[in-house]
Amino acid sequence: MRSCWILIVLAASLPGCTMVPVTEWNTLQAQNRALAEQNRAQLAQLDNLRDHCRTVEDRMLADEKQLAALQERAGRDRPAFESCRREQDDSDPPSRR
Repeated sequence: MRSCWILIVLAASLPGCTMVPVTEWNTLQAQNRALAEQNRAQLAQLDNLRDHCRTVEDRMLADEKQLAALQERAGRDRPAFESCRREQDDSDPPSRR
């Protein structure tokens, strides 16, 4: 117990370990609370942005898959489309061409 008191007295006598005025202490506590609240709000915003990013990425991947499927289908349908077009051009009278 005696060594504990010695440590307290020693710590109080070291530079930088002096008492802080109450007004400064209160100001710093208020600033700390404000910064802690700001930190919590930014963390929540970051979580929301991460969720939104995942949602957008998932939507983009689904859209890319759908686009690839449409392009593949268009590639398969192209010969039939060209054939139909040639037939239509051949059957049209020259005045409509």
